[in-house]
Parts: sequence; structure tokens; C-alpha cells
Amino acid sequence: MSPFLSGCLDTLHEGGVGLDSATALCSKLAALKASPLESLEEEPSHFASFDKPEDWMNLSVALCCMLMAATASGLTMGVVSLDELELRVKERNVNESKTERGYATRILPLIRLSPRHQLLVSLLLLNAIANEAMPLFLDKLVPPWAAILISVTAVLFVGEIIPAAVFTGPAKMRIAALLSPLAWFIVMLSSPISYPLGWALDRLLPHAEGLPTRHEVKALVDVQREMAAEHSASAGEAFHEDEADLVRGALSLSQKLVVDVMVPLEDVFALPADAAMDLATMKQVIALGHSRVPVYWGPAKSSITRFIHVKDQIMLTPADATPVASLRFHDPQWVGPEDSLFALLNTFQEGHAHMAFVSRHPELARQALASQGEFPGGKSGCIGVITLEDIIEEILTEEIYDESDIRAAKQVLNKFVLTIVRPRLEKKRAGAAAVAASDSSIPPNSPLRRLPSVERLVLRSSFTEASVDGKRRVLRGKTLKSELAAHSEQPGTSSAAASSGSASRDMASPLLAPSEP
Repeated sequence: MSPFLSGCLDTLHEGGVGLDSATALCSKLAALKASPLESLEEEPSHFASFDKPEDWMNLSVALCCMLMAATASGLTMGVVSLDELELRVKERNVNESKTERGYATRILPLIRLSPRHQLLVSLLLLNAIANEAMPLFLDKLVPPWAAILISVTAVLFVGEIIPAAVFTGPAKMRIAALLSPLAWFIVMLSSPISYPLGWALDRLLPHAEGLPTRHEVKALVDVQREMAAEHSASAGEAFHEDEADLVRGALSLSQKLVVDVMVPLEDVFALPADAAMDLATMKQVIALGHSRVPVYWGPAKSSITRFIHVKDQIMLTPADATPVASLRFHDPQWVGPEDSLFALLNTFQEGHAHMAFVSRHPELARQALASQGEFPGGKSGCIGVITLEDIIEEILTEEIYDESDIRAAKQVLNKFVLTIVRPRLEKKRAGAAAVAASDSSIPPNSPLRRLPSVERLVLRSSFTEASVDGKRRVLRGKTLKSELAAHSEQPGTSSAAASSGSASRDMASPLLAPSEP
């Protein structure tokens, strides 16, 4: 019996309390006295010695909580942040390795899981449980201050920073694919909680399918070329300039209209139906180099209805002067100015014709052609022409030149050189020769050499010779002004010569003003 219990019994017995009552009361007092001390003894005030299996179990559970928190955090960063569009592109990219395409195939079902937020809720739920449970087991191994310090450090570095760096690094696809079964297990395990929460979040925050627009794809091509230049990528990795132009042109085709590309009617070469394929007409057709030539029947060019193929007329003889109306004709496509180029390209691919006539009311033009003896005119008349080559040039974003275009360009260039460039060069050459001849007769120290070459030429041509005593002599001296003054002071100078000298001085004075003292 403990001293406390024996002392308690003696005190109560002296007070007249029965033995049974005193024993029960003292036992309760002893239990109350001992319980706080025992609870205090259970709380460790020092680090665990790991001499008991419970210490190793607590450490193992704490490490498992840390690992689960890191895995949940990494999967949240590495899987949820993956773009579905990027995964689909990798899955269909034949140039990607079979392993990379397999990774994309394994991850895609997780990304497309419905509800969309269920995966996110499941991973965040596991992360929160692991982070909250870890300090409970650390408290049994270390003092409270150490448990708090270890928990905060582990959550920051092991549970957040390191997983974020690893799961978003270069191997994120491989890591996400390898851990996809674990992610499915977490989703299924937490589905009683994650499914309703994910469904509610899908209703509150609906997922928007972010499909890239044409402008974004064109910008992506430019960004890819810029990044390839910044990182010095190989020529095979970067888009070539022609490839970039082709992508931009193809993506812009559906946004362009026929009126943006068509050739206006006033610029279209067409033959009247009453013309003849004589030598002059055939020379004109060959010089233009067109493969198709429209033909009009009415008085105005807007009444064109059909066209001829130049290759069909290869057997014609100019001497026969075959009428145009008797040639083989082809029916064109009739389109409106507001029609899409993309739709017209699909029409050209059907093979009916590679030339289309543009009318403000194409239906009226077709109805007029369907009626015998009527031709489009007025509102249904032709306002322009467009061919397959015009659309291809829009796709390539550059002009297409053939042999006839090069020959015509050379003819225009030769004509420009012969009529404009060559006369100007000859005129400049003649002027330079005249200046050189004039400068050769001027003394080296003459003030005339200070004047521009054009003014020297004017002075030399105007005042080089003067009439003195009925004889003509060349003015030579230090300056033109001094020679004129000396000439006026000579005896026997005639009045005509004096007047000529004074006139010469008056005309020369503005140009000689800079050399006067």
C-alpha cells in the first residue's frame, strides 16, 4: 500500500468514516492524483530512442505520408497541367517515337476524365490528408517544436518544390505515364468524395474547349521560326520561309473573297465573236501568253459568256482567217464577288473549268445562258475573271511566272531601256563631254573653276567669243570680268562691240559676284 493511501485511510478512520467507505474514497483520490502524472509521462520531451517497434512504425508512417504528399503534388502539377491538344498532336505525330506516342495514349484518358475536375479533387484530397497526418506521427518521435519544423520543411521542399521541378521537367511525359495507374487508383479510392465535388465544380466552372484559331496557328508558325533562330536550331527543325508563307496563305484562303483576287473586266483580254483568227489576231494572242481567252458576243465586253483554249487552236492556219464564232468553246464557272475562294477552289477541283466569270448576279447569268439567244448583260453581266492560277498564287503568297511571262517582262524591260534609260544616258554623256571640253580651255587658276560645271558650261558657251574690230577672238585671261574690262578700254572699239561688252558684263555679273573683291 502506498504511503498516500495509508495516510488517507488513517485520516478518514480517525474522523469516524467506515473502513469500506474510506478505502473507496482514498482509491479514487489516488487515481485522480496519479492520472495527470501518467499523461505527462506519455508525452515525450526528448527524441525517440527507437528501441521500441512503435517508434519505427511511427517513422515509417510519417515517411509514407511525406511520399504521398509529394506524389499527389507532383501529379497535380504534371498531369492536370498537361494540354489535351498537345497530347493529341503527339499521339498522331508519325515523326514522334513510338514510346512518346504511347505515353500520350496512356495519359489522355486521365485528362479527358469526366467530371473534368474529379482528378484534380482526388489529388488535392490525398495531398491534404498526407500533409495533415504527418505531424501526428512526428509528435510521437520528436518534441513538438521539432515536429512543427520537420513538417513545414518536408511540406515545402519534399512535398512542393522538388515534385514540381521533377514532374514539370523534360521527363514529365514519361513520369506521368508511369504513374497513371497510381492516379487511377487514387481516383477510384476517393471517388465517393471526389466525384460529387468534381461534378459540382464542372457545373460552376465549365471546361471550355480552347481550339486554336487560324490566326493563332499563323502566329505559331512565326513564333516557331523566331524560337528556332534564337536557339540556333538546325534547318530541318525550323520552318522554311516558303513553308511559312504557304501555311499563312492556305489558312487565309477561306477568309478571302473572289473580289479580292479577280482581274477586273477592263484589264481582261477578250476577243469579239465576229473577229477572225488571222495573222494579226493570232500574233496578239501568242504575245499575251494566255492559255484561255474569253469571247464576248454583244457590243460590250461584259457580255462574255464562254472562252477558248489556245491549245485547241494550234492547227489553225492564219491565211484561212477562221471566224472566232466557229471555234470550240468551253463553259466557265459563274461566281459572285462575295463568294469564298475556298469554295471556288473546291469547284475548280471538280474539273469542269479552271476559269470563272464573276457577276453580281451569277444566277441571272446562268439563266440567261440557259435561254437560247440571250447573253448576260446589265446586272448579270461579267465584271471580272478569276482562274485557278490566281487562287494558287494566293496560297503561295507570291506570283507564278511562266515562259510567256518572262518573255513579256523582257520585252517591257527592253522597251524601257531603249526609250527612257538610253536617251537619258546619252544626254548625260554628251553634257559631260561638253563640260570636259570647256574645262580644258580654262586656266588652272581661273575663278571660273569655282563655279559648278553646269554654270561654267553656260558661261563658256555664252561668253567665250566676242567681236572686236570685226574679228572674233577667244577670251582668255585671269577672269572673264577683267578681260571684258580690258577689251572695253582698247582704242578703236566700235559701238557695237562696246555695247556687246557691256551686255556681256551685265549678264556675267551675277555669276561672277562671288569672285569680286
